[in-house]
Amino acid sequence: MKTQESILKKRLGLSDKDKLKLKAFGRQTRNTNYVLELNGVPSYFLKVNSEGIEKENKMYDFLGQHPVFPTLMPLYKDKRIIILPFIHDLRDAEVRSNLGFILKYHNKSLTLNNGEFESYRKNKLFENHYVKKFVDRLNRHNDLVRNFWEDIEALKKFYSENPQHEFDSLPKILVHGDIQHKNLQKDSKENVYLLDFEDVYFDSPSWDLSRPLMDLESNELDDYKEDYIKRVKIQNKSLLRKAIDRDFVIRVITDSIGRQQRFGIKKAKPYLDMYRERYTKKLEEIIYGGS
Repeated sequence: MKTQESILKKRLGLSDKDKLKLKAFGRQTRNTNYVLELNGVPSYFLKVNSEGIEKENKMYDFLGQHPVFPTLMPLYKDKRIIILPFIHDLRDAEVRSNLGFILKYHNKSLTLNNGEFESYRKNKLFENHYVKKFVDRLNRHNDLVRNFWEDIEALKKFYSENPQHEFDSLPKILVHGDIQHKNLQKDSKENVYLLDFEDVYFDSPSWDLSRPLMDLESNELDDYKEDYIKRVKIQNKSLLRKAIDRDFVIRVITDSIGRQQRFGIKKAKPYLDMYRERYTKKLEEIIYGGS
């Protein structure tokens, strides 16, 4: 521990007299996270061995050059650890109240020329495997899919009728990939920050919108989507609408699989029940052609 402490002090520019204490982060996440107290005061947030740390580091490099949305920038980062400032008063921000934040981020990114994204476009790390491997997931996790959606053949047919090349003309940006209330954080001055970059992809903004839609109630989905389509700076509104619908289907189905894999079928059941209540009608409209 002494060695680790001295390393941390060196990385943070602290003196030998400073006292550090590491505490587990109290919120359940996919990664190993800690709060680091400096002289008894929570001062730093540590993310260690994140499953997406390579992506996160590259996204921080991008944001250092192109601050397309407010976030907390790292005080130190390497291949296994990211150290961020710890903000005491952060709390979850609802997506329903922050569509303007998402639009500002997307519209600002859309003004960047293609050269700004060239290295990300070519990097396989930023390929959206959720879309690319959707049918593979349906085949590999047949039973898990049917725990939520029985008509797997309809899902495959829907995917075949909405192939990726049909949407290739939509502009692409570095999408956050997981915009939801846990990653949208607000301080006491009502400043909003977007955090966590493990699910960053180089893709259409439609993929980014599919996640905040999952934070909404069923009666909010259409208005939120249409407000976004109206205000985002993408010309082909009809193709964008179709892409959002396709990505929403992929997102909900793959998330239902992921919940069961992470928590087990029994513990995931409340999530699946909530998804059925919120999304069944909308999924039926999209998949069976009623939209």
